[in-house]
Amino acid sequence: IIIVEDGSTDRTSNIIDTYQLNYDEVRVIHTENRGVSEARNTGLELSTGEYITFIDVDDYVETDYFEKLMEGVKQDIDIICGGFKVDYAGTVITKSYPETQIEGCENILRAYFAGELLNINVWGKIYKASTAKKVLFNSRYKVGEDKLYLFECFLLSRKIIISNTCGYHYFVNQSSVMREEFTKKKLDGLFASEEICHRAVDNFPSLRNEAESWLIDVKCRACDELLSVRYSDKYKEIFDDLINDIQNFSIIKKVKYSSKKHFIVFLIMRICPRLYSYLKRNTKLQYK
Repeated sequence: IIIVEDGSTDRTSNIIDTYQLNYDEVRVIHTENRGVSEARNTGLELSTGEYITFIDVDDYVETDYFEKLMEGVKQDIDIICGGFKVDYAGTVITKSYPETQIEGCENILRAYFAGELLNINVWGKIYKASTAKKVLFNSRYKVGEDKLYLFECFLLSRKIIISNTCGYHYFVNQSSVMREEFTKKKLDGLFASEEICHRAVDNFPSLRNEAESWLIDVKCRACDELLSVRYSDKYKEIFDDLINDIQNFSIIKKVKYSSKKHFIVFLIMRICPRLYSYLKRNTKLQYK
């Protein structure tokens, strides 16, 4: 276990040093605050195992999580993808995926954009080290860097498996999100997604429709975020451009290259963005 202490300001440093003293398996690295991307890159550089996984600082895993996730793994598997549980608004929502195996980079990316077979976060997965260590997290993006990292790992993958194991707990602090001011860094998730879309099409032109449909989903979420937090007038032009892109996107293309859920929320965002925001917050739409 490698713990990268990225310039914490509470008692974290002392606590994890105690773990390092008591357990030979724990290695602690103290750094100045450089952000999550550089912290993960440090962990990648220092890792020596055959497989690598990431756990976010406020998340946790069940005690048998890795044992279950590694069941049936063979040497030719590049990434094992699991489900997860969302600790959200006082409830726990389980998001599981059917057991399956996907071969070929193009098919893996098609599943990435569809979103029905796997989640596109860097956590909840085990990576073969020979794949994971070839990619670095892009510190230029403060948000969305994990999706870009996963995309780049998929570009290098020949075969992945999806497990229905759901031992990863993702914690959502909804109150802190609602109080947060909108800052430019929040647009990084959109910019990273645009880069993913362009690079996917460059590598596999046949994925254009799937990639563009997926990017529209990202733009819907970006519009929702702009609506749900306090943002200044200087972002109004960006909001208007996003709404324009959503309204001009082909309904025929969207229904063909999107899941039923994403097509419905796309229509809602086209008709009434504030209704989209209401439904997302009051029905936990993002996890159903």
